Amino acid sequence: MVYHSTMNDRPDVTVVCGCGILPLKTTCRGPAPPCPEGEDDIVDEVLNYFKANVLFKQFEVKGSADRVLIYLTLYVTQCLSKLTTCQSKADGVHMCRSYLKQLREEIGRRIISKVYSQDDGAPSKFWLVFSKRKFMNKSLV
Repeated sequence: MVYHSTMNDRPDVTVVCGCGILPLKTTCRGPAPPCPEGEDDIVDEVLNYFKANVLFKQFEVKGSADRVLIYLTLYVTQCLSKLTTCQSKADGVHMCRSYLKQLREEIGRRIISKVYSQDDGAPSKFWLVFSKRKFMNKSLV
């Protein structure tokens, strides 16, 4: 039997795009409320349930916290696949930084070919109009 999040039944959880904004034990700023002292947060649940949940081919979503659990489980799987080539913690930190840098460079390269026409090199107003929009009302700057 697959392990579901214990936070599915919390009435105080704000739901955005079907995912719960769950309490976190963190020092990073963000929308998540602080996790009460002595309680597990969603990251603890993901790491505690990971080895069991990853063996299952199906997962019935029972709440907004399960969607976060699924996303983070997939992210842990991706991290582990990148970390298999690392011999030490320092190598792992370097791998994560270099991977994120590679992603930023690749998206930058590809967006140029989307925005500027192959024919005359003119910018596409259908792409640039989105420069004023914020995804989830957030910005990296």
